[in-house]
Amino acid sequence: MKKIGYTILIILTMIVVNNVNAECDYRKQVEVNTKAANVTATIENKTKIVDRQGVEHPDFTGETTDENGIVRTIFFYLTITNLDEDIYVTVTSEDDDINETITVNDLTDGKYEYQVPDMLEIRKYIIKIYATNPECGEEEIRSIEVKSPMYNEVSGSRICDDNDAYYCQEFVTTPVDVDEYEILQKQEAKKQKEEEQPEEEQKNNKKYLYMIGIGIAVVLVIGIIVVIIIKIRRRKKQVIMGERL
Repeated sequence: MKKIGYTILIILTMIVVNNVNAECDYRKQVEVNTKAANVTATIENKTKIVDRQGVEHPDFTGETTDENGIVRTIFFYLTITNLDEDIYVTVTSEDDDINETITVNDLTDGKYEYQVPDMLEIRKYIIKIYATNPECGEEEIRSIEVKSPMYNEVSGSRICDDNDAYYCQEFVTTPVDVDEYEILQKQEAKKQKEEEQPEEEQKNNKKYLYMIGIGIAVVLVIGIIVVIIIKIRRRKKQVIMGERL
């Protein structure tokens, strides 16, 4: 009887312990939600030295050129940080055909990194955050959407010389659809207008100076006429006064 009673006590203790561990009270729910809010998912870029086969050469100190097959290349990474034992995330992307579950055990140096395959297209990644304990809810707590940029071929064209417009950025997360010929025509028209503007200003300045010159000449002529009139009047006055005497 004692043995049976001891066994029942152990079973009851295990049930109680399991129920306590499975519980998710208000305080725990807030804690889990706070941890989910702190999760970050971003696209980061790294410049690496690689050869034609894509093998990295981090210690290479020579000149990187296409001729020797060693070049500096930018790589993009989906980076997830601030995971915790109480939460996990899923990473999905139709563009890459991936569907992964990431836990705190999958982190390296406190973060998870997924290398984007290439920069030929814009890729969208959806990160959903869940509670590890199903008692805290099985639905996603939060969702994050990030896009990995693609290389913009337009950025290397003539229309992007000294041009900081969005369609001239090297990497973009929104497709660029521009008529390069039309933009080039507008740029040439603007350049021509800027070149013609100083000539127009010079013409206006010449007209202004010409008008000033005419004004000064008119004033001088009027002044001379006034002086002459005054002298004539004085002479007439002197003649009249002489006759009277």
